[in-house]
Amino acid sequence: MALLPPLPSTPSARPMTFRDLARLGRDNRGIRARPALTFLLITGHFVAYTFVRPILRNVSGVDDDLIGLLLRGYGLAGVAGNFTAGNRASHDARRTLLTIAIALTPRPRRPRQRRPCSSPRPRPRP
Repeated sequence: MALLPPLPSTPSARPMTFRDLARLGRDNRGIRARPALTFLLITGHFVAYTFVRPILRNVSGVDDDLIGLLLRGYGLAGVAGNFTAGNRASHDARRTLLTIAIALTPRPRRPRQRRPCSSPRPRPRP
């Protein structure tokens, strides 16, 4: 592994204190919002693992041996998405967050059309 040479130190006008950091967080909405949004997005991504496995197994009927492979693909897609979104957010954070929110919003499913039964309906008993 290559090590980069250290950068030269630059003198600051005055050292920053914890009080200065608190004032930055109080006065700048962006500094307050970004860690909260990052926490929510990352938490949402990993919470999805809790629901994906049972859905894949019970609803979709995916074999247990294949679920691990699918979850690995889901994780790799999440990592790629984080890099892509991070790159896009540096250019336009609002549009990127709006795009992510729209993409992750659940959409109502269309009702499935019922297939005609091959057997007649049972008649109610009198």
